[in-house]
Amino acid sequence: MSQFAGVQSNSTLWQFNVKNGTSALVIGQNNIIYFGSWGNLVAIDVDHAEKFKINVGGIVDSPSIGSDGTLYFENGGNTIFAASPEGTIKWKYQSNDTVTIPAIDIYDRIYFGSGNFLESVSPVGKLFWKYHTNGLVSIPSVGPDGTIYIGDTDHNFYALDSSGNLKWKFNAKGITTLGSINPQNTVYFCDSDNYLYAVNQDGTLKWTFQSTNIGTPPSIGPDNTLFLVDGTGLVALNSDGTKKWDYHPANVTVQSASVDKDGTAYVGIFENHLYALDSSGDVKWNFRADGGVSQPAIGSDGTIYFNSGKGIIYALGQPAIPEFPMPTLLVIISFIGILAIPRVFRI
Repeated sequence: MSQFAGVQSNSTLWQFNVKNGTSALVIGQNNIIYFGSWGNLVAIDVDHAEKFKINVGGIVDSPSIGSDGTLYFENGGNTIFAASPEGTIKWKYQSNDTVTIPAIDIYDRIYFGSGNFLESVSPVGKLFWKYHTNGLVSIPSVGPDGTIYIGDTDHNFYALDSSGNLKWKFNAKGITTLGSINPQNTVYFCDSDNYLYAVNQDGTLKWTFQSTNIGTPPSIGPDNTLFLVDGTGLVALNSDGTKKWDYHPANVTVQSASVDKDGTAYVGIFENHLYALDSSGDVKWNFRADGGVSQPAIGSDGTIYFNSGKGIIYALGQPAIPEFPMPTLLVIISFIGILAIPRVFRI
């Protein structure tokens, strides 16, 4: 869930064309927008001017941002890069296998999957530890208490402490994915058999929910409402796993959903649309884009940012109301003696 409320407008503030397509957008300090674009990590500002471009080759994905603004990212190979907010490479860390998108904890320790290892490195790129599994490790997630969670192709979902010690593992029906965590440290993850699992912080099962085409863990909204994308729509679940409402428009493919602090869900549709749904699942507005809509991001001023399948970044918001100067009134006064007597001039 975003800590900000999205603007209630579908007006286009600006568009930014990217020739080679983009990854999902990440919003940093001062609403700087970061994304990967075919070999480059790119930053643009709120006026859609390019701030910098770092070329590292490969397929650059979305960065993770540390507390000091450092950008951590990978390019589809075995290297984790750290770059300053100004766009200078600070260090590189090479693993022995292909690495995942990294996750960052509150102490700027970096965690990422590398083949059948979860690795942890320091904020200066030095290895802390490795944890071995029997399958391929997913993108990690970090909970509010610092627990690191990973899915795995061995059908287990793992919880480890910040020193790399196993706290528990949960065996699921299918291959498990990355997780999402609510403030009470309940963790939610999906598996390849289209089950959503809710697991307590001690590794015991709370409940499961089965749907179709579940690909990503849910977004968590106000009062711990879960927003689950199931391919053809969006399902809202109560914190006990019961269905609250669902939105399944005809003949569309729902790709992603982001939730603001007021419970508005911004839903990306493959068929060229972004929908805003209120907390009851009713459509507030929609926007037609040029290409399928990816995961929306919400700026601190409520601006909605997203990219399309045709490499266009959009910013939606409330246009500023122009300020016009007050008109100047010219008065002609004729003075006789010490008395000021206005006269009307006829023309």
